[in-house]
Amino acid sequence: MAISAINSSTNSLQAFLQAQQTRQALQDAQTQQASQAQQAVLDQQVQQTQQTQQSQQALLDQQTRQTLQAQQALLDQQAQQSLQAQALLDQQSQQADQTQQVQQALQAFLAQQALQGQAPGSNINVTA
Repeated sequence: MAISAINSSTNSLQAFLQAQQTRQALQDAQTQQASQAQQAVLDQQVQQTQQTQQSQQALLDQQTRQTLQAQQALLDQQAQQSLQAQALLDQQSQQADQTQQVQQALQAFLAQQALQGQAPGSNINVTA
């Protein structure tokens, strides 16, 4: 009878230990699955963050290039306009010099005519 009780107790203890081991194995498996799932989510978030950063950087690079190109085109246009304005000023200055030379020549001619006693404009031959 005592041996039977001991065997019964031993069987109960073994069953309890097996149940505990099974429960522990199940918990370990669940913990590992949960950890893997969390790691997968983190990896996906990191990848999405990197893709977002790359997209934002590409957009910033494109906007910067376009802005610099537009600014350079505007500077080039302003430089061209400045050169054209300077050329016009130079032309106007040359025309003013020519006009002054003609006026001086005419005044000298009229003064010479007056010294010679001729009325101004009485014997002027103008050829264009």
